[in-house]
Amino acid sequence: TSLFIPESLGIQSSYPNPFNPTITFNIDMATGDNGVLQILNIRGGLVETLNLEKSGSVRWEPIGSLAGGVYFARFQVNGKGLGTLQKITYLK
Repeated sequence: TSLFIPESLGIQSSYPNPFNPTITFNIDMATGDNGVLQILNIRGGLVETLNLEKSGSVRWEPIGSLAGGVYFARFQVNGKGLGTLQKITYLK
């Protein structure tokens, strides 16, 4: 087995932005890591958590009656944030 460690870890891109009804995140993480993609509201409250086991594309579609507006996406491995916080805008 070979170990893959990308040059930069975390969320590489998010598109389309603004989005409706789904947004795709491209995420890079080291082989063997388990990460979480967290969607936060404008006040920093947790909206949803997606568990990830490998690098690649992840689609998110808001559930329920989530209001349109500005949200943030954060990627973490072992409780530590990787990369930058991504600002995303949900058009309802």
